[in-house]
Amino acid sequence: MRKEAKGYGTCKRAEGADLSAGKIVLVEDVVSTGGALLDAAAAIRDGGFEVSLAICVIDRETGGAGNLEKDGIKLLSLFTQKDITGE
Repeated sequence: MRKEAKGYGTCKRAEGADLSAGKIVLVEDVVSTGGALLDAAAAIRDGGFEVSLAICVIDRETGGAGNLEKDGIKLLSLFTQKDITGE
C-alpha cells in the first residue's frame, strides 16, 4: 500500500492483480500500534475487499494487536518483542 496514490501510471494506492472482490491478508514487517495496517485495511475495504487477518514478522507488543482486533483484524506474528528480548 502507498500512503497516497501516485499521480501517474495507474494512479492507485495499491498495485497487483485485478480482483473483483475477495479476502485480503495484510503482511507487515513490524507492528507497533497497527496504524499503518488500519489505514491499509480501510483503503482495501473501500475497494470492496474483506480484511480480517494480518501477518507480521515482529509484534512489538505496544498495542497493535488490540487496535487491530477492535477493527475485526486478527494479528499473527512470527515473533514478539518478548521473544526477541527475553523480557
